[in-house]
Amino acid sequence: MFRVAICDDNNDFIEYEKDLVCRFLSELTNNYICDTFDSGEAFLSLDKGIDKYDMVILDCKMANLDGVRTAEEIRKYNERIKILFSTDYYEFSRSACDFEPIGYLLKSSPDFEELLCRKIRMVYRKKADDDRFLTGFSGGSHRVNVRDVVYINSYDHYLHFYTLSDQGSNELIDHKKRARMDDVVAIVGDLFIRVNYSYMVNMMYITAIDSKGVTVSFGTGRLCIPIRRGERTLVEERFNKHLGAIEW
Repeated sequence: MFRVAICDDNNDFIEYEKDLVCRFLSELTNNYICDTFDSGEAFLSLDKGIDKYDMVILDCKMANLDGVRTAEEIRKYNERIKILFSTDYYEFSRSACDFEPIGYLLKSSPDFEELLCRKIRMVYRKKADDDRFLTGFSGGSHRVNVRDVVYINSYDHYLHFYTLSDQGSNELIDHKKRARMDDVVAIVGDLFIRVNYSYMVNMMYITAIDSKGVTVSFGTGRLCIPIRRGERTLVEERFNKHLGAIEW
């Protein structure tokens, strides 16, 4: 479930914003909720109920408790929720940054709808990535978060998922399961790229692409994985697209 809260004391704008958010989210998933609040006090009255939201869109210029002070109260006990400011007043932006927002949107901007949808997509994808786990490994019932996998290697009829070791920053742990590459593509999604027949790489760990292959870095460790002949351009394009999806 993906949950969004909108907090704004302008009734007309909040209805417009909710309609926009719901229309966009319906293209991503059927499993979402978008709730509205007409003041900072109303949202904060939820107390621990705020924890259920993945994202809150705050109007900076609200009567009584403005969006910046609302964000300050939220951050006193919740560091996880993503805060996005939406307002007509640029002068709030500097103080708003103290509470680690994912962005600051001007309501009157002609690009408001596009920018808002981009921010929602960013938060939604991050949550989807965080919620993806791999299970069924040999020798145990543990599970591994997809984001923690540096790369996947196929050999001896097993897939080997390498994650960082708690023992050392340059050591990797091998989690193996009997499966094929095609079996995990839907799970790892667009976070990974297949660079040759036997390897898939988490693009979060790629630090270089050249004629030798793809370099992945993890702590003080580095590994160069060769790219399948003739596909370097495709790998670079896919990686550049991934970089373009990462926003402040």
